[in-house]
Amino acid sequence: MKSESMAINIVRCFLIFLVILIHCTPFKDSYPNVQNGILAFVVPLFLFITGYLFNVGKTWKEFADYITRMLIMYAVFETAYIILSYFLPVRDGVSELSLPVILEKLVLKPLGPYWYLHTMIICSSTYYLSHRLSLKVGIDRAIWVSLFLCVLMSYCSPLLGLMSPLAYFSGVITRNCGIRFCSIFKGAFVAIPIGFVTLLYGIVCNHEYASQLTYYCIILGVCTIESLVWCTKKFPSKVCRVLDYIGGNTLPVYLLHPLFTLLSKHILRGFIDNGYVISYSLTVIVFATSGSLMLGYAMDKTGISRLLFNRNMLRRL
Repeated sequence: MKSESMAINIVRCFLIFLVILIHCTPFKDSYPNVQNGILAFVVPLFLFITGYLFNVGKTWKEFADYITRMLIMYAVFETAYIILSYFLPVRDGVSELSLPVILEKLVLKPLGPYWYLHTMIICSSTYYLSHRLSLKVGIDRAIWVSLFLCVLMSYCSPLLGLMSPLAYFSGVITRNCGIRFCSIFKGAFVAIPIGFVTLLYGIVCNHEYASQLTYYCIILGVCTIESLVWCTKKFPSKVCRVLDYIGGNTLPVYLLHPLFTLLSKHILRGFIDNGYVISYSLTVIVFATSGSLMLGYAMDKTGISRLLFNRNMLRRL
């Protein structure tokens, strides 16, 4: 049995591949039902794992460093995306480039894929601050106070959707109950056919599952993890190490992949023109993943990463 951290990273690796896939415009345009079916479980599952892995035991200084780094990353990449959306044919792009518009998108309504950082910052900050302020009344109460505040924000402001804090804090609660990842998900072959049938149901019904935590996304999320843990036991060690490395570096891949999906529309135009959408999408996954890791490596080597974020982009092998 592989280590728990490796199992989690392999799941994260698979999820980041799917994130790149659903950001491929030709794939979205050709298979909108499939995109909805994938999006429904990828987002909650990523949030669940993020909540599960968050270390609430950080000191004030450690948390300040962490949240400052996340805020800088979010501000840099979200602002760049907003500006690009004005000049390029980006779906839901801005029609006016002004300070009020940029601030609105940054603070209230993130544009493009970087909303995830926005959500992670809010949930993590709310959880940590509630935890620190509620130490005298117990960690359990702190978690529920945090969840209540996030749900309240989802109803009273455009900062969060309801699904996001529920998925994030399901991971938090799982971790604080002392339940280990590999004790829940042991890997079962039967999860593969169940997950496949569930995904087909979502695709055929074409529901907008991504806005809520439904039985569909919960079942498919569990089946995804169970299937991947089972597959991990069958993979050769070298393959597992590669997937483990990519999964451990999902943040730089997530931050940088939009650049490569955008470039792919021009570099791989022949695939689209000839109708090879699936081949195009699979090629984009490889191109965006490897390109993001190489660009992250270059940013680390040149010192750009430390200049901007006070840390390297990539985790080492």
